[in-house]
Amino acid sequence: MRIVLIGPPGAGKGTQAKVLCAKFGIPQLSTGDMLRAAKAAGTLDPELVAAMSRGALVPDEVVIKLIDDRTKADDCKNGFLLDGFPRTVPQADALTALLTGRGQKLDHVVQVDVPRDLLMERTIHRRTDKKTGQIYHLKYNPPPPDAELDHRSDDQPEAVTKRLDTYEAMTSALLPHYEKAGLLRRVDGVGKPEDVTERMLKALSLSRGRSSMKSGGRTEQERTKEEEEGIVEEMLPNGQFAVRLTDGKLVRAMIARESRAFLVKLTPGDAVAVTTFKYDPTRGSILRKLKPLAGGRGSAPLPGHPQGAGSRKKKKVTAFQGSGPSVQ
Repeated sequence: MRIVLIGPPGAGKGTQAKVLCAKFGIPQLSTGDMLRAAKAAGTLDPELVAAMSRGALVPDEVVIKLIDDRTKADDCKNGFLLDGFPRTVPQADALTALLTGRGQKLDHVVQVDVPRDLLMERTIHRRTDKKTGQIYHLKYNPPPPDAELDHRSDDQPEAVTKRLDTYEAMTSALLPHYEKAGLLRRVDGVGKPEDVTERMLKALSLSRGRSSMKSGGRTEQERTKEEEEGIVEEMLPNGQFAVRLTDGKLVRAMIARESRAFLVKLTPGDAVAVTTFKYDPTRGSILRKLKPLAGGRGSAPLPGHPQGAGSRKKKKVTAFQGSGPSVQ
């Protein structure tokens, strides 16, 4: 199995990569590791090494050549997991051309989705014990009183914000590219690592769980039983939307997998039917676009948008109200 694993800094890709590689008996490949190994072996052009030391980007053709050589190794016979590469559409096209030339193809591209505010929380509160090297988190894994803590420069708020901005800018075209190719599997990265692993395995159609996979690896049992209505307030990065529900709650939602085939493009002000999730009620899935009824009394599905025999009962509303701060 050949997998590309994509996710923003702080999404927990490293943890999930180790689990997947152990399960399938495939190596985890990082272009950073490849470059460091080539530098140590003296196989890189000295001018390129000098440019790297100045912080210059490595040309795509150099990286692709390293991937070509590395994936010919015996431990890649059953596949591999590329961690954090490609990041751009040209890199993706070069990887596809490389594999096609061997009569091979990618099996899955997995995107780990985590809200930006949670990514910030996960990273800016990390601390390292200078004496032991142990990494702690001020909220989730507090250090002992005698720890001598260091706050790494790349975990400072300004640095984390820049890294996330860079990631979103680079992947804004890459994710639609792989979705169009039918390879993208979006997995919610919120929750315990073992829960994220379970969703990831379901997204890869490898879990023996009782429920069929829905909406990027979440199961029907993980949704709340009742639909709620709301208004799209803002379009967010990575195909997400800020939706204000009729009870005033603001949720971050993505279009459900089973709805993407017929759901028209959403814009701020659109009325939608949403289900939230048991493990995180601030997140959910958009099932249908709705059309407000005359006089603002409730709403109805737009023509062509099936409710389905198994649709859940919707709440009645008096009028849609979009107020309050937007999701940052």
